[in-house]
Amino acid sequence: MVLGFIEEPAAATHAFPADSMTSGSEEEEEDQAASVEENKAFWDEQHQLLQATLHRTSSIESKIRQATKEVLRETIVSTCCRCSREVAGDCRNCLQSEICNRLISLGYNCVICKSKWKSSANTPSGTVVGSQ
Repeated sequence: MVLGFIEEPAAATHAFPADSMTSGSEEEEEDQAASVEENKAFWDEQHQLLQATLHRTSSIESKIRQATKEVLRETIVSTCCRCSREVAGDCRNCLQSEICNRLISLGYNCVICKSKWKSSANTPSGTVVGSQ
């Protein structure tokens, strides 16, 4: 006896109950239903955490967020791309610049920043742009 199962007779067959095939698919459906419920519970919890975080912001942060939402709504409706590049839809750079300019005109200190760094053993290289 090497591994225990080698010495079983070759002609021996295992009888499976007639409903064993359906019970496997039922188990899979139950597992999928449980997975869907777990996912829903997870995302509900994440939404509640987000809402709790948003409610903890200061009044200044709330004012900035509200002003940004309003500027974004106005900008999306009225902005034409000012750069010479052909882009499907609005150009992200022009949109960011327009939002920044409108926030500045409302009295907020708004800047788009970009920095650049070389890669190292622990950090990949990258670029972030800045303007004022």
